[in-house]
Amino acid sequence: MSQLHPGTKQAFNLLKNRFELPYTIRLFGRPNLFKTEGARGLSVVEGHNARICILPCDSFSEELDLLAHEYAHLMTFTYSGDLTDAVWGVAYSECYKLLLGEH
Repeated sequence: MSQLHPGTKQAFNLLKNRFELPYTIRLFGRPNLFKTEGARGLSVVEGHNARICILPCDSFSEELDLLAHEYAHLMTFTYSGDLTDAVWGVAYSECYKLLLGEH
């Protein structure tokens, strides 16, 4: 698959509206970006800008899962406490529920 599913952009806008962040965020589907074996997504913050790059998937629900995963990283980018994994997990759960329903 070389492009993101059409509904992925709508899901991205839903996340941005529900969980506003202090960044201008852009979404990219990048099939050739990932040189690391097994890497499927990436979120980057540079100043007031952020980008999410995800690997286009055959399955729409898998693509939404990747989007939720990477958006959760942006939500917790500034957290640096002892519970980093737990805080990210809560953020991911909220993103996942919004896009895909309960686990």
